[in-house]
Parts: sequence; structure tokens; C-alpha cells
Amino acid sequence: MLATSQADARSGLYTLLTLYRFDRDRPFTDEECDIQAQASYHMVQAYSHAFFLHLSRPQRKGRRRVAAVVDREGVLHEVDQGFVGLLEKHYPEWQGMNLPFELHCDKASYKVEKLYVEVEPLADLYLVKLHEQGPLDSLTAREREVVFAVCRGLSHKAIGNELGLAPTTVSSHLYRAYSKLGVESRSALARLIHDLG
Repeated sequence: MLATSQADARSGLYTLLTLYRFDRDRPFTDEECDIQAQASYHMVQAYSHAFFLHLSRPQRKGRRRVAAVVDREGVLHEVDQGFVGLLEKHYPEWQGMNLPFELHCDKASYKVEKLYVEVEPLADLYLVKLHEQGPLDSLTAREREVVFAVCRGLSHKAIGNELGLAPTTVSSHLYRAYSKLGVESRSALARLIHDLG
């Protein structure tokens, strides 16, 4: 058996990589031990990167989310460094291993402090995505849909057809979004969304 462990001081997570040889009469050579020592760090990093690429889903424009996999109690099982960075920024006393806030497994999204939290079931674990709250978080889901459709250049009628709404309802959602975002025109809205992107 040949084993290497790596610990991440920031998150408190550790990884144990173990290689076994079925032929017990043929122990690992010094050269094989050296190769494993050099390659193990890269193997763990490649696994972690591939894991998050697999879990990533296309996001709405304008938001960068960072992610972690946690259990029901908020214990970290896998985490990207951007997630750790956000937690350190908003919870300076945080020491890793557990989320510094209560995990609401029954909610798809919620706000905590100045962070916006999204939770997705992942078998018996949960994928938790974070981003800092921004202007778009003040909008309802329908208002966001209307805003992004307007920024694609669609008319009220075209947006209504796409979303199954009357043009007057589209107009109402749009003007509420204008008020929340502090803009007064389509062009100002488009500039704001572009700047957030």
C-alpha cells in the first residue's frame, strides 16, 4: 500500500489517496514512491476541478457562483477556493469544516448576511452555491425574466408571448424592476445589466 494525504488549511478538508498492489510479494520501489509523491497533488487537484465542472450548470448572465458540497448538518465534503474566500470575507472568525450559517435544505434559495445561498439536493448531500447579493437579487424571478428579455431587445408583446403574459403585465413587471434597480429606461437597464456581467 502507498498512501498520501493532503490537508487544506483554509477549509479544513483533507484528502487521502491510497494505491494498492495486488501482488503483496512485489512492494513499491523507491522510484514508484517518488512518482506517486510528485503526482498525488496534481491528481487530487484534477479530481477536484473535474468534480466541480461536472456539478456546474449554466448560470444566468451577470453572476459568478462558487460552490461546495455539504451534508444536512452543513459539514463540508468538497469545496472550491472561491467559496472559502467568500466565507472568510463575510465570516472572519470562520475556522472551516462547517458552514458558518444554518443550512436550509428545504429552500431552493435564501439570503444570509450579505450572501445569496442556493441549495440543490445531490443524492444524500447538497450542492450549495454562493454569491454576494447584488441589485438583481432585489427582483422577483419573473421580474428577472422580463429584465433579461428586455436586454435581449424583445418588445413587450414578444416577451409576453415568450413568458405567457399579457403585454400590460410585462410592462408592470418591467416598471417595478426599474424602480428596484434605480433606472428609468431600457438603455439604462441594458447598461446596468452589461456592467453587472
